[in-house]
Amino acid sequence: MIKQIAVFLENNRSGSDWRRSVACIAKAGEGSVRDMLSIADRCVSFAGDQLTYEKVLTVLGVSEREVLINMADKILKKDTGAALVELDKILSLGKTPLVFSNDLIAYFRDLLLVYSLGEKSREIVVVRDDVFASMKQQATSENYAEILKAIEVLSSVEQELRYSAEPRIVLETATIKIINEASLLRRVEALEEIVKKFPR
Repeated sequence: MIKQIAVFLENNRSGSDWRRSVACIAKAGEGSVRDMLSIADRCVSFAGDQLTYEKVLTVLGVSEREVLINMADKILKKDTGAALVELDKILSLGKTPLVFSNDLIAYFRDLLLVYSLGEKSREIVVVRDDVFASMKQQATSENYAEILKAIEVLSSVEQELRYSAEPRIVLETATIKIINEASLLRRVEALEEIVKKFPR
């Protein structure tokens, strides 16, 4: 399938990141040749004969990652007020709670990949170089517990978000829960470290 996309885009290739552009389009198509060709056609219409990786990302709307980075930053810093304000801003722009929750789960999963694989994760996590740099700053051992907790809590409320009459409240509550439970876990870990120092 990737070969088909490469042939389709051959006359529009530009830059040394050609293979990344093709791979990005193929991944976005999620296995459907029709969807891949449709995305490729949109990319060509947008970029003309100067199709680059950055332009492919623009067409795919990967710039939304910056919204996710900002939201994740508030959660990882355990700033409940700022996280709720950011969430309100995002939902006010028309993003549904269920869709945004799924986006956050995918983003925190990508942070796990960046933490676990380092630079090798570039083959899986399709983002601009500056976005990847921001993700590396978040994907640290200090944030590991919060990242796992975010995935756990958001995954647990997926069905509730889907069928609730007030999905916004469900997501707000989940956001608070992520921060509070991760903070509690940190305090427990700190207490355990103190206890270890006392002789038995």
